Amino acid sequence: MAPKRKAEAEDPSNRPLKGMKTPNGTPATTKANTDVIDYRAPASFLSLSAELRNQIYELALIEDDDIPVTKDLKEPGLLFVNRQIRSETRLMWFVQNRFEIPITDCAPGLLEPFMRFFVRIRPLTNQPMSIDYGFIQTGRNWANLMEWCRVVHRYPCAMEMSYYSNRYEEIIIAAHEIANSHVGAPWAVCERGFKTLRSVAGRLDTRWLDD
Repeated sequence: MAPKRKAEAEDPSNRPLKGMKTPNGTPATTKANTDVIDYRAPASFLSLSAELRNQIYELALIEDDDIPVTKDLKEPGLLFVNRQIRSETRLMWFVQNRFEIPITDCAPGLLEPFMRFFVRIRPLTNQPMSIDYGFIQTGRNWANLMEWCRVVHRYPCAMEMSYYSNRYEEIIIAAHEIANSHVGAPWAVCERGFKTLRSVAGRLDTRWLDD
């Protein structure tokens, strides 16, 4: 009886690639792997590297100019695509942009609701938020100024300010520094500093002494 022939060895260069096909729909092999389409792992935005995603986020979210704070200000739509993208972008949008808040007649206006909005994510970072106060000079109102400083004192968050040259804005900046430097201390401590500041302000402009 003739001996059985051994099975021919499988050509390793022509093994089928599981789950992969060529453009014409035939099974792909290692020998015919040109223009192979992998249907097992379709590409997605979140499959990109974190570094590349961050570069895309910065292009989409970081503004060259200040972002004006209005009552209609909302977070960009990108932050609502899904939970992972929101966690990766929300802090970036707040911290790496600069926001401008209009201050009319020293009234806190939009500052408090905006700060309440920000403190929701503040535990995620110790980085300062960059805020530019757009002063609109219409008068000298000490009561409004104190309300504004109460907001600064109530929401401990390091804030940058654009420094101005006229005396009106220098008084406001000094008041802001008193409130911001005593975060955590009783409001009465700030009031002692404000009492001295108001005396100086009144010498420069008596309207600061009007109640």
